[in-house]
Amino acid sequence: PLRKESAWLRDNKCCNRCGITLDLKDMHTNFVKEIKDGGGYNLENIITLCTDCNRIINSTNLTNPKNTMSSLMLSDKLMFFVK
Repeated sequence: PLRKESAWLRDNKCCNRCGITLDLKDMHTNFVKEIKDGGGYNLENIITLCTDCNRIINSTNLTNPKNTMSSLMLSDKLMFFVK
């Protein structure tokens, strides 16, 4: 919990992918480099994400990301970058 809050504060309370402002209770964290691939639990390896960006990044349907993204509730600003 302390690393999560530290990452949130470091990232100016915003999602690293789309830039939306987040409440601490609504944000997700993800590793830049997975632990199995040699990443660590250190703060530099943790990114802050909103719920929608976390779903996109962790999607198992990477063969057709357009279908995955269309099933999510995304802001118009984020959809602009997807097209």
